Amino acid sequence: MAALRHFKKEEVEVRGDEITVHKASERAPMQLAIHHTPLCVTFAYLDENNLILDPSHYESSIATGSLTLTLNAQRELCVLSKAGGTPLAKHDLMRVVRLAVDRVRDMTKELEDALKADEQIRVIEVR
Repeated sequence: MAALRHFKKEEVEVRGDEITVHKASERAPMQLAIHHTPLCVTFAYLDENNLILDPSHYESSIATGSLTLTLNAQRELCVLSKAGGTPLAKHDLMRVVRLAVDRVRDMTKELEDALKADEQIRVIEVR
């Protein structure tokens, strides 16, 4: 998501059948129109009481199951993927979703701050 949010494309203008691609020297490049920034968070279950947020390869290999959630900062759940392993009770699933929401909010803030800092460094002048 960071790469997609950071990417800027040349502006394209369409008038009837005529298509004009404006070079960066003519017009400032444009960001992609991305309205939400969904981010993934994975939990590995070692047993029914112990879970690990964003596990390493080793931690994943010894886990009894995993759960991957994709959410945005608006608390919208985009994807939920549970790969086998231990069944989860409703209250356990809701606890993990709450943890994921908090983590995605933190990650989104870090991403936004990094994009703003980078934009201040990369001043584009159009002549």
